[in-house]
Amino acid sequence: MPIRFRYDTERDVLLQVAEGSIALSDVDDLRAARHEAGVPSTIGHCLIDFRGIELEVAPRDLRALGEDGPPIQPPARRTAVLADEARVTAMTLMWKGMQSPDHAVEVFSTLGAAYRWLGVEPRDDDLAF
Repeated sequence: MPIRFRYDTERDVLLQVAEGSIALSDVDDLRAARHEAGVPSTIGHCLIDFRGIELEVAPRDLRALGEDGPPIQPPARRTAVLADEARVTAMTLMWKGMQSPDHAVEVFSTLGAAYRWLGVEPRDDDLAF
């Protein structure tokens, strides 16, 4: 799966790393895999690493994902997205606008800034799967 994840119960943070090309079907696969792995339906924080990926999801697909089935992400207080490409950043900001007011989403270019905003203490192996 091009999106790997791990839920850290101690810090209440869902860590997700994407690589390669991400399509709509990958998002559906991720939802199913998180459910199967027992990731809680509500989490404290989420960190998504989208650096270096190709996003093959159109804006209309993003809207459809929000309307069909479970949420793309389990509801979190804060979601930090790492992005280094303009299209990924734009799509993330569009997704941010679709969130409820109690779910803060921000885009970052550095891991340190994302952790500081989340208020989560980083660990060396967080993004190593």
